[in-house]
Amino acid sequence: MEKEQMPLVSIVVPVYHVGAYIRQCVDSILGQTYQNIQLILVDDGGDDECPDICNQYALQDARVRVIHQENKGLSGARNSGMEAVTGSYVMFVDSDDWIDLETIDTALRFSEENDLDVVLWSYASEYHDKTILRPLFGEEPVIWEDGRTIHRRIVGLIGSELSEPHKADACVTAWGKLYRRGVVENVRFVDTKRIGTEDALFNIYALKNGHRVGYLPETFSHYRKTNETSLTSGFKAELAYRWETLYQMIEDYLNDISAEPEFYSALNNRVCLSMIGIGLNELSNPAGFFTKSKNLRNVLRLPRWETAYRDLCMKYFPLKWKAFFYLCKHKQTELLLLMLYAINGLRSILAS
Repeated sequence: MEKEQMPLVSIVVPVYHVGAYIRQCVDSILGQTYQNIQLILVDDGGDDECPDICNQYALQDARVRVIHQENKGLSGARNSGMEAVTGSYVMFVDSDDWIDLETIDTALRFSEENDLDVVLWSYASEYHDKTILRPLFGEEPVIWEDGRTIHRRIVGLIGSELSEPHKADACVTAWGKLYRRGVVENVRFVDTKRIGTEDALFNIYALKNGHRVGYLPETFSHYRKTNETSLTSGFKAELAYRWETLYQMIEDYLNDISAEPEFYSALNNRVCLSMIGIGLNELSNPAGFFTKSKNLRNVLRLPRWETAYRDLCMKYFPLKWKAFFYLCKHKQTELLLLMLYAINGLRSILAS
């Protein structure tokens, strides 16, 4: 791009207790081949070396701004960063992750050349000694003229998409996207302590106006799966009930926009697939086997899950997931728990 045509890109990075990883993250941003950036580091009240590291970067590079605040969690840190954004485009990067050096240049060119409001791209899960590529869609770029397909896809999977239930949340992250500022400037993240996970609702709200969305198949984002001090790690005792609040907020939103029936089907399927995450979370519960089983059964007895499983079509699921969701539907939680231990064992092998 010609210099006079180079828009400023603001990147918001929430920082909390990531001393072992923050430099790799920040260096991957400041080293971008596209240099007209504003990096906003939000120190979320950590008591480790991260506040000093952030200050050092600000002294070394005028493109860096540091915000120090009392701990507000991931959502609060991102929202504080949003208040400081001055660029024409906005990105989010988590402080224990990193991006390829050509990420912004490639995504921005794709956006400018095709008049896109949002660009998303594939990512890689990074374990101790291996990298697993996570393509979101195919191997070619895609453009959705009104963004409706992606909007519904963020709500949940439908039809043949259910053949890959592990991709239920592949598109919902705030990271891995380049937004025009106008798309997100009036949208804020809802506190994780209230809804369990903030990214899906943020993107549902942000993409409500039928924006043009483009997809790049390149694996630009690197999602670290080995950080035990991550803002998203650890057992969450109230996870299912927070997600219940999230689903109600999504349903209220769908009612407000008079959404098509497929959006409600997508939401119901999201509720059903949530038992994967709820179950894996329950494995971290220090309670005994039968208490864990009882907790899962209590979730499956909630009206929202009862309704969702009543309407779930399982014909697209691979065999192992048909078995998993059959156990959920019939509340066979002891067997379900054993299956979850097997799934978790495979995850542990990947992380070793």
